[in-house]
This record gives sequence, C-alpha cells and structure tokens, in this order.
Amino acid sequence: MDRWFGAPGPDGVGERAEGPPRGWFEIFSRHYWGLLLLAVVPMLLEAFHFNVVEGMMIYFSLFWFFLFRRLAHVKLGPSALFVDLLAYLFAGTFGAGLAAAGESLALGMGAGAWIQSRHFALAATGSILFVGLVEEAAKQVWVLGVLGWDRLRRRDPRPMSYLMIGIMTGLGFSAIENIDYVERGIFLDISQHVGGVGVVTALTRALYTPFLHAIWAATLAWMLAVAARRRQVGMAFSGWLGMAALHGLYDASLRFSLWLSLVVVAFSYFVFLYAMRQSV
Repeated sequence: MDRWFGAPGPDGVGERAEGPPRGWFEIFSRHYWGLLLLAVVPMLLEAFHFNVVEGMMIYFSLFWFFLFRRLAHVKLGPSALFVDLLAYLFAGTFGAGLAAAGESLALGMGAGAWIQSRHFALAATGSILFVGLVEEAAKQVWVLGVLGWDRLRRRDPRPMSYLMIGIMTGLGFSAIENIDYVERGIFLDISQHVGGVGVVTALTRALYTPFLHAIWAATLAWMLAVAARRRQVGMAFSGWLGMAALHGLYDASLRFSLWLSLVVVAFSYFVFLYAMRQSV
C-alpha cells in the first residue's frame, strides 16, 4: 500500500512518487480523489450555499498547492500535511492581518505617494519598502515558529519541508488578499456602476497571485532553513530583502511595463525552481 499512498520519510516529506496505480486500484489513489475534489468544489460550494467569492479564492489557492506538490515529486506524510495546513490557516488569518496593519500604518505615514508615483524608481522603492518587506515578513511568521520548534528539539531543519511550508503560507496569504480585492471590485460594480471590475479582478488575481505569493514565500522559507543549518543570519536577511525586492518590483512594474513584469515573474520562478532542485 505504501507504493500507492507514499511512505513518509523522517522529515514528514515522503519519497518520490513511483507512478499511478493500475486497474481498479486507481480509486484508492490520491490522484483520483484529489482531482475529483478539485473538479467538484465549485458545485459543492453552490450546493451548500457557501460564499462563492471566498470559496473560489480558497479553491484556486489550494489548486496551486496540488500543482506544486506534483512539481516537487513528493508525497506528504500525515504530520507534514498537518503542519502545512496549519501554515495555510495561520498565514490566511494572522499573517494577512499583520501585513494589512503594517501597510495601513505605512500608508498613514505617506507611503502612498511613493507607491503611486509616476516615476518607476520611486514607485519600485515604495513598493519594496512598504509592501514587499511587510508582506514577505508576515508570510514567514509560521515558518520562524517551526524553526524555533526544530531548534528546541535540536533537529536540523530540512529545506524541502520548509519550502513546502512556504508554499502553503503564500497560498493562504494570497487567498485572503484576493478575497479582499475581489469584494472591493464587486463593491465598485454595485456602488459606482463600473461594470466588470469584480469579474476581471476575480479571474486575474485568482489565477496568478497564488502562484507568485507561493514561490516568493517558498524560496524565502527554503533560505531560512538553509541559513539556520549553516548558522548564517546574513543569508536569511538577504533572502528576505531579495524576495521583497522581487515582490516590490513586480507590483511597481504592473503600471509601467508588462514585459518587465513578465521578466520579474520568470526570474522569480527560476529562483524558486533552483531552490527546489537543491532540496530534492
């Protein structure tokens, strides 16, 4: 049975998948139940009268988790999966709230003039300082807690485990952020008769922002684990600055150049893949 469900390793991250089961055993596989659940979630939301906006934002973020798991070719043991789900919930509640409070404070102190500047250099600087640094730090609170727990147990952090935790914190954070953006778009549709803002926001943000938040958070979580193993505080700090810079550059570039945005996304993804391959 382990070859179908995956035998977890000592770090809670299982061995590489050996391929799908054959014949009627397919019904016992995670592929069967995972894809079935992903396919019918919209139907279940409607059937049980859940908030469709909130449900679909969470749905899309968890859809990315399924893809990232396949990309990494790992199966999670029960303990690792439990920690990852807690990371998702924590980032979507405390992490998102902490980031919102920090950004509100920065805006109250005049950060909006920098972020909304017509000059790219100022807009990028403002986005890095007042958005990137704040949000990337907020997404790592759970990761730092797990690092502290590993230290108490005198256990070396395993970078791949932390990379998966980072993916979940990024996805949880993006789900709550997207709910806020989409609801504001719907409010504009209703209150100011600006047709389509809510729909466009939902379609665009739901698809790509979970991916971006996940790869930034995962790469930084990986760097924190490596830095803890090597006792290199400078590496952890530089990782935070690096991910904040990519985040801020992306946010600023959206108003100035689509091509620059694509370059930032491609480079961010490359760095994430590099980190993941170092851990496999």
